Amino acid sequence: MNGELANPEPVFTKLLGEDQLQLRLIQSEPFGRMLVMSESRPLTSAKPLEALGLTPRQAEILLHVAQGGGNEEIARRLHISVRTVQKHLESIFKILKVNSRTGASHLANAHLRTVIMAILMAAAGAIGLISQTC
Repeated sequence: MNGELANPEPVFTKLLGEDQLQLRLIQSEPFGRMLVMSESRPLTSAKPLEALGLTPRQAEILLHVAQGGGNEEIARRLHISVRTVQKHLESIFKILKVNSRTGASHLANAHLRTVIMAILMAAAGAIGLISQTC
């Protein structure tokens, strides 16, 4: 499979308050199939979303949208006006070539999953490399 993920979606998810425990089945070469357990908190850094061509502020707003925040809530959290949030969203939609919050949110969440899986694969590769050299 040349390092591709066999099943990037979690096979098991358990919510523990705001924390989340997930099990994922990953297939990669040369390590074969692995069951990876991860514990996570809601993502608080918008930095990975900047890779989509967004400014740091646009990425921050998109992260809040992807987490289900409404314009008023985002404005309150970021200490900006609702109109400023709306203008940023208009720019975000153009950059991402989407027509709605839902489209932007799906794109953001897909990108964040890809980033997280790349980190997991790198960690799994490092663990495999360590076990091969021991």
